[in-house]
Amino acid sequence: MKEYFDKNPDNILIHFTDKMDNIKDILSSQSLNLSYCKEDFMISDDFVVSKAVHPMVCFSEQNLENLANKKITYGKFGIAFNSDWILKNKIQPVLYIEKNSPVAQALGALLKYRRSLEKSTVRQDIMILKCFTKNTIGYNSHFKIKNFLFKDENEWRYIPSKKQIGGGFISENISTYNRMKLKYNQHIKKYPLMFDLVLDVHSVFVSSIIECEYLKNKYPSISDKFKTSIWEV
Repeated sequence: MKEYFDKNPDNILIHFTDKMDNIKDILSSQSLNLSYCKEDFMISDDFVVSKAVHPMVCFSEQNLENLANKKITYGKFGIAFNSDWILKNKIQPVLYIEKNSPVAQALGALLKYRRSLEKSTVRQDIMILKCFTKNTIGYNSHFKIKNFLFKDENEWRYIPSKKQIGGGFISENISTYNRMKLKYNQHIKKYPLMFDLVLDVHSVFVSSIIECEYLKNKYPSISDKFKTSIWEV
């Protein structure tokens, strides 16, 4: 993976958000909070093989030169990280799979097989694979769009291990999660993804010059990393 970033120095991973307050919280805590994200995985036009939630922090791979021509639906704010931090935290690109493909059928078969297994490394390995997999096109619950092209997001994910979240679940079915949402969210809040402001941050993007100057004054040690966002929303 290091070779990939060495060959693509203008490519960065950005965690996007829609509020200045979110950026303030991220910088002051030097951390990104995990959240359980809902994921449906389909293996045909009308068959959902998995409805689950997974704890994660999401990033989008973007090229700095092309960012000005992009429309980013998740907001005008963002924080990008250096490749060493990405590698250290085992952040990986999402595997996009077309729902009517043989690969989707194969993963669907593995997920069904997993249900027949007792606790084992194979059972856990199948679920880890699922955590990093997404349909190329599908329903976007955030925007309530039916045929959303997820591939355009170039998503990467931080998925913690069970150990990293105190034995918590890296996958839970949606109905169980909805019944105990408060319990799950309170548990996962204790295990944020930490970073160092000076060593790990590549850039911080805000929506205006005024916001940029405010952060430069508050964090002089990284004043050169604050920029105004250049993409559309």
